[in-house]
Amino acid sequence: AVPRQGSDKPVALHSTLALRDGSFECEFNLNGANRISLRFSAGDHSFRLVLTRATATLTKNPSKNDPATATEDLAENRNLQLQKDCWYPVRLTFIGEEVTVFVNNRVFKGRHPLFANKKR
Repeated sequence: AVPRQGSDKPVALHSTLALRDGSFECEFNLNGANRISLRFSAGDHSFRLVLTRATATLTKNPSKNDPATATEDLAENRNLQLQKDCWYPVRLTFIGEEVTVFVNNRVFKGRHPLFANKKR
């Protein structure tokens, strides 16, 4: 995706994902973007993996009645060193309340009860 000027977003992909325990894999290329966000719904809650050139952060999003600032960082890797115009693999593996995140051969884990819910 090529970032556009102004408020236009470069790309959005929505897909149904029905798993409790299992893995989600894809590749990403930041190209001219500063970051991307992979968002997942899990029961009545949601979370996201935000990827920048230097960090990967797994964050629980606010619940429906919570203020927008009520996020909770669950895990982070601050040593990615990703280059422009390169494709990088990412995989999230869910087992019960734990998720293992792989980004370009860097690994970190997060734990939260929402990960045990069915993801969509």
